Amino acid sequence: MSYPIFIYDAFTKEKFGGNGAGIVLDAENLSPEEKQNLAKELGFSETVFVQASQKAEFRLEYFTPKQEIDLCGHATIAAVYALFDEKRIAKDRFEISMETRVGILPVFLERRDHVLCSVWMEQDEGKLSWNLEVPEEEILSSLGLTKADRNPNFPMGKAYSGLWDLMIPLASKKALDGIQIDFSKVEELSKKLSVISFHPFYTEGKSTYVRNFAPIVDIPEESATGTSNGALAFYLHHQKYLKEDEILYCHQGESMQRKSQILAKVGKEAKILVGGQAVRIIKGEY
Repeated sequence: MSYPIFIYDAFTKEKFGGNGAGIVLDAENLSPEEKQNLAKELGFSETVFVQASQKAEFRLEYFTPKQEIDLCGHATIAAVYALFDEKRIAKDRFEISMETRVGILPVFLERRDHVLCSVWMEQDEGKLSWNLEVPEEEILSSLGLTKADRNPNFPMGKAYSGLWDLMIPLASKKALDGIQIDFSKVEELSKKLSVISFHPFYTEGKSTYVRNFAPIVDIPEESATGTSNGALAFYLHHQKYLKEDEILYCHQGESMQRKSQILAKVGKEAKILVGGQAVRIIKGEY
């Protein structure tokens, strides 16, 4: 049996920008070992396996090269674009449902003249935690930063929209660009803090510049992260920086020469939404 397999770049309008993801359709008969081996072989930060679901329209499973994870924003956006391009989503559908390990999540399609313009996915219920149990100086030091590089107007804390990430507010883009990371230390601290990534950010109006480091799952740096920026939007909304339904424009990937733009907002009842575009790079089969 053969399986349709794709590579898409997500959170970008242009090829070779954003964050690459592997997508495998009709993956019901693949074993967990095959999925893990495929994810490792493809080598992207995440590969998503799309399957039939009895609870929703599709079931998504996400694998890094190292392990399965609960949710991935950019791979979801990429998967929806692949399904749309392969005519697996009816032309009159503007909302579909996805079964994930964090529950059934709605996905919204924005179209113009039958062309898919962007995809918005709802994230898991937002959560925050301020009890770090690790000195801030140690966290900053692991990134080659000092207390002077920290933005004192925001607290450092953990945020969740499907995965736990550590929000690290910085005082300047220069500090963000100048990070000198100690990957082994960040991995050690990630385990202590029970987070999947460090997410340093610098705010400038409603544009936010971010970087994301997840060595705990063998991802040194990501060029675009949906769940982390959804968590960031929830964090900034809680801090009264982002109003309800106001879009946060997250710029990521500059340090990797893969510029990305991730849209995030918090709607009514604190619903977290992450949006963006994707473009096909390769179609094949396994």
